Amino acid sequence: MATLYPVPIKDIDYKTEVNSLGFTLYEEAALLNAWRYVKQNIQYHSHEIFLNFFTKNEHFIGQFRDQNGKLNLVVLYKHSKSVLFTFTYLIENGIHDVRRMNLMLSYWSRAHYENGVRRNDIILLCDAVLSHIVEALGCKCTTTIKGALDKIILILLDAYPEI
Repeated sequence: MATLYPVPIKDIDYKTEVNSLGFTLYEEAALLNAWRYVKQNIQYHSHEIFLNFFTKNEHFIGQFRDQNGKLNLVVLYKHSKSVLFTFTYLIENGIHDVRRMNLMLSYWSRAHYENGVRRNDIILLCDAVLSHIVEALGCKCTTTIKGALDKIILILLDAYPEI
């Protein structure tokens, strides 16, 4: 029997349909909307994350000292913002395009690996970022957003080699 055209389009269950990185459409939308809120005050959030991180992990501050032992505040300030810009890039571009995500993560992981940053250090900073973002979102933070943030962090950690 001949096929009738147009063929009916199958119904899509948006809750279970996932992209190549494992994000559902709901997770993508929730993460993008939540990140818009964070991005409005990215400078504030980056400073708060690093202040809390270095308060709990004082020994990492030495990585931002120059040869004379002075704290290089310019590098520290730029790095705090670049951490959230990395998350911004991964969330806004990476969850839709695996090639962009892989390119960004290979550059990021190589740069940190060459500077002697261990995977456990990355885990500590990711925990600080995640806890601050969840706290900053407050009641806006749903389980969908939390799950999507966890996936981003797992993707980031999977790209980082063990030292």
